[in-house]
Amino acid sequence: MKTLFVLSGGGMRGLDILAGQLAALGAAGIRPDAICGTSAGAVIAALAATGYAPATICGIVSGLRDRDVRRERFMWKPRALWIDHFLEHAPIRKLLQRLLPADVAELKMPYSCVTTRTSDGAEIVWSSRILAAAPADVSMSGLADWRECVLASMSISGIFPWVDLQGAEYADGGVRANLPLPSNWTMYDQVYLLVASHHAKFAGRRRSIVSRLVLNAEWYALDQIADVFSRIRRVQAKYESTPRVVALFPPPLSSRGGMLRFDHGLIQSAREAATISLQTPRQLLEQTA
Repeated sequence: MKTLFVLSGGGMRGLDILAGQLAALGAAGIRPDAICGTSAGAVIAALAATGYAPATICGIVSGLRDRDVRRERFMWKPRALWIDHFLEHAPIRKLLQRLLPADVAELKMPYSCVTTRTSDGAEIVWSSRILAAAPADVSMSGLADWRECVLASMSISGIFPWVDLQGAEYADGGVRANLPLPSNWTMYDQVYLLVASHHAKFAGRRRSIVSRLVLNAEWYALDQIADVFSRIRRVQAKYESTPRVVALFPPPLSSRGGMLRFDHGLIQSAREAATISLQTPRQLLEQTA
C-alpha cells in the first residue's frame, strides 16, 4: 500500500493543527511514502520527510513561541503604506537551517512544496524527486539550498519578503494551491488530506480593513480546498479503481489569536479530532467538505 500525505496551508496555528493531525496518523500506524505541502504544510511536510517522528514534530512546534518566528521590521506600522513586508525571514530561516538537512538527498521520502512565481503568478512545484510529473515541477537538487523553497512556500506576500530562487522571486504557494494535490495522486493506494485552513466567525472581530482582507484570504483558501475535493470526486465517480482518499479537518476554532499567532492547544484538539475521523473513516466521495 503506497500512501501519500497532502498538507494544506493555515498560517502559524496551521503548524499546530497539522502537527496534531500527523500525530494521530502516526498513532494509527499510518506512514507516508511521499509527502507534499503548501505554506505551513510545506514546513511540517519537510520535517516529516527529514525523518522526524510525529511526536518529535509535535514537540518542535509546541516549543516554538511567536517571537521565535516573528521578527517585525523597525517601526513598520508608520511606514505601512510604502514598505512591502513587515516580518523578516531571519528567525524562520535559522530554524529551517537548524532542523532540516542541507542536502536534499538526505530526505527519507519524496517531498514537494508549492510556490507562486511573482513575475506571472504561476504555480511552481519544487520537488526532491518529481512528484507531480507536470511541466511546472522543478527539481530541488539543482538549488544551492533547497530549504529556501520551503521558506518561499510560506512567505505570504505583504507579510514576508519574496524569496529569490534561481534568479526569479517566489512567494506563498497558498495563492495557487492551498491543498497541493499532485497530478499523479491516482498512482497511490491511499491519500490523506491534512486540512489546516479555516476561518473563525467574523462576529466579534474588529471591523477593520485588515481583518476583512484576512477574512477574504481565508474564504479564498477554503474555496481552493473545495475545488480539490470536487476534482477528486469527479475522478472517483468516473473510474472504478481509484485511491482511497480520507480528509482530516481542523477542530472547532475560537477567534482567539490569528493566523500569525500560535495556539498550541490546537495540537491536542487536532489530534483528537483526527483520531475520531480515522476510527470511522469514510471515502471522500461520501463526505461533505
